[in-house]
Amino acid sequence: MRRVILFAVLPFLLLAGNADAGRTGQAKSAEVLAKRTKASPRGPKEWGGKSMAYIHENQKQVRRDLRTVSPGSEAAAMARGRNAALVSIRDIVGKHLGLTPGQLAYKDRRHQRAVGKQLRRMLRQVRTARASGRAFHDAFPGSLARSYGELEAALASELANRPR
Repeated sequence: MRRVILFAVLPFLLLAGNADAGRTGQAKSAEVLAKRTKASPRGPKEWGGKSMAYIHENQKQVRRDLRTVSPGSEAAAMARGRNAALVSIRDIVGKHLGLTPGQLAYKDRRHQRAVGKQLRRMLRQVRTARASGRAFHDAFPGSLARSYGELEAALASELANRPR
């Protein structure tokens, strides 16, 4: 008699002990994620998502500008300055969104590689023009620098100091 009662009560005890009976861990995590996403500032219509979209668009614009401008020109300086400002903005927004430095670095790595590639291309242009014997102002008429050495030093320091 005791065994029959024990076997009859055991399933009820197991079900009562598990308040989430019938729900898998996957379902629980999906519910938690839905709640988190609902209250998250990272959504596409929330401030975090909008600011990240703004940063991403401006990063694309910086890369586009650096591909088309002449080394030492005002447009190149503006693109490099905009890129530096975006790094600072990304850090601020990322901290408010709770992103770790590793997550921020992962998101920016591809962009920074592309910017570095364009800066190295500009440095090659300057060195090639100097080696060919062309006058500086003929090679780079809109340059803010006064000489090959000054422009090369500015590009080399920009390459050395850029965020990795």
